[in-house]
Amino acid sequence: MIDFHTHPVLIKEIVGSNETLLKAVRNVFKMGSSLQPLKTFLLQMDVAGIQRAVLLPCPLPVFGNSLLIYLGSTFSGDNSSTFS
Repeated sequence: MIDFHTHPVLIKEIVGSNETLLKAVRNVFKMGSSLQPLKTFLLQMDVAGIQRAVLLPCPLPVFGNSLLIYLGSTFSGDNSSTFS
């Protein structure tokens, strides 16, 4: 199964301590949940049976494509979910 609409906006490794980014995410997406580690995000995808995900750019100026490139290059398939 492919998740064709994934915005990795609450990933701890991406947001970190960047309050500007966190505030922007919360304002645009109206998300109040806690940040989660990338590993948790991937495990949730595994449980849901998602084998691949299409990472979509986030419509926020503070969230550039370089963060998507980081995720794609950092994750090499250690888990059964794969970013492509």
